[in-house]
Amino acid sequence: MKNNCLYISLLLGFLMACKSQQVPTATNFRDDLSPYQVKFDPPKEAELENELEELSSEQAWVEPKPEMDITQEVDHKIEQMAIRNGEITRLPGYRVLIYSGRNRERARALEDELLRSFAVRVKTEYEQPNYKVKVGNYLTKIQAHSAYIRLREAFPLATVIQDYIKMESEQLVEEPVSSQGENEDY
Repeated sequence: MKNNCLYISLLLGFLMACKSQQVPTATNFRDDLSPYQVKFDPPKEAELENELEELSSEQAWVEPKPEMDITQEVDHKIEQMAIRNGEITRLPGYRVLIYSGRNRERARALEDELLRSFAVRVKTEYEQPNYKVKVGNYLTKIQAHSAYIRLREAFPLATVIQDYIKMESEQLVEEPVSSQGENEDY
């Protein structure tokens, strides 16, 4: 039985291999899409003139008034924000801490020395139980660090600290500290 199936499959394979080949014929392929294309006839000048007259005779276009206008609400909120921002008197910034300790006389002496030697704004605070001597009002840590570099020669224990600074325009644009008693020009 197996041999019969094998013979039949070989015979079919042989007959298929002997099938004659079809030679493709060369035909000119033309796909005509003209019936499907949209035809456009340009308007005549008379039609254009009539259309222009119709447009000019109509009233000028008026912008419709929005139904959900929130302009007044937004203006009110902006005014409230401006009032709130006007009440802000201090903002986060940086200072150079020169001294922190319990000795009031030492704090006063350092304050006087800073005013004489460096001509900078000095702020002495008392936070129980310590006196703190701080220098400058700097918005960025980079500005405070440049002052720190100049001050650390005379005050090796100085550090840059984060603190709230008063929001006054002349204080915010403070020049770097110089050791000659004047601010250097950059």
